[in-house]
Amino acid sequence: MKVAFLIPGSGDTFYCGNCLRDYNFAEALQNQGLDLFQIPLYLPLFSYPASLTRSPVFYGAVSLYLTHKLPKRIRLPGWIKKLLNSKPLLALAARMAGTTRAKDLETLTISMLKGEQGKQNRELENLIAYLKTKVKPDLVHISNALLLGVSRLLKQELNVPVICSLQDEHTWVEVMRPQYAQKVWKLLSNKAQYVDRFIAVSHFYKKLMAKRLAVHSSKIDVVYNGVHTSLYKQTGLKNNPPVLGFLSRISSATGFDTLVSAFIELKHKPQLAELKLYATGGYNHDDKPLIKRMLKKLKKHGFHNDIKIFTPFDPGQRFAFLSSLTVLCVPLAFPEAFGIFIIESLASGVPVVVPESGACGEIIKATAGGYTYNPARFDELVQRLEPLLAHPEQAQKLGGIGRKNVLKKFSLDTMASQIVEVYHTALGR
Repeated sequence: MKVAFLIPGSGDTFYCGNCLRDYNFAEALQNQGLDLFQIPLYLPLFSYPASLTRSPVFYGAVSLYLTHKLPKRIRLPGWIKKLLNSKPLLALAARMAGTTRAKDLETLTISMLKGEQGKQNRELENLIAYLKTKVKPDLVHISNALLLGVSRLLKQELNVPVICSLQDEHTWVEVMRPQYAQKVWKLLSNKAQYVDRFIAVSHFYKKLMAKRLAVHSSKIDVVYNGVHTSLYKQTGLKNNPPVLGFLSRISSATGFDTLVSAFIELKHKPQLAELKLYATGGYNHDDKPLIKRMLKKLKKHGFHNDIKIFTPFDPGQRFAFLSSLTVLCVPLAFPEAFGIFIIESLASGVPVVVPESGACGEIIKATAGGYTYNPARFDELVQRLEPLLAHPEQAQKLGGIGRKNVLKKFSLDTMASQIVEVYHTALGR
């Protein structure tokens, strides 16, 4: 089976659950023997080179943005587009990738979703031509619904099944101004009709997106994210002093400020006076004021020497980072579609404490490797963290249970085999 996987390239400057899922997914499918072609959009695939198949970058980030900003009557010459899509310039754009906001890209998102009716119609035609002449896939898999502007022409020109994964699109759309968000959801619903099957990363997200896209739930399969379990080494959790960890983009949306407040509360307890806070996951320019405020707050309490923020973010170092923790906590301020950091932490035998909102409660129930709390109850967050940090043996036991369940239910092989089943269903096999 030949599969074309359309994947948005990432700058790898901060922790991205969707990017990790995509890279893991590509590697897993290759291990299943599929002939996989990764087709990068926006930026090259700088890390996790899971595919040996080389493909040009389509919708190059620099030329895409400039084309959108220019008046419709003005077109960039081909040689300029080629220069703008060169690897050095795209590498520079990748370093700036974390500075983009949904509110800055509202009209561009709408234009992209219009597909052949949008300002990027020539880019779409180039992509279709490449797939038709160079790849000739049996099936096309789209990484996320925000790329569905390509779906109608894909279906029309290639006449093959189209699959689309679903993960956290709502977090991008819902921060837009209402008039734009409404247009985006309408376009997504319209483009969804050209998709044969969707793959949601949790039952929570299946229910949410079935409503948002106005598609029947029977058209959406649930496949939990998987991780390369052999890369994670179980920690002995003999931390002395204990270490509270944070793995996500360091921002208010991911609850870093909430965790700092909980850390201060815990540090005032005599049995946790030596507690440390380790954080990694990267951040962008917009997050710097928050980090500065948190460091100032910690200094006011005399705890500024007890926090360590690992910068710059190195995706490959997160395995060693996880093994240094007693407990991981990411107090998300929004309902997460999955929370792959939960699986990564538990694969290392490190228990987690997360809000019960979104899919977090669902994943904790499936792994039995941590606790949830009511996100409206700060005191409940502290109550969940305290016994695990004060008694590392409890944390070790809970983390061990979680690791066993991750090895059984959340491996790459498990994820890949379930995705292949979806492919066979779409192909009528």
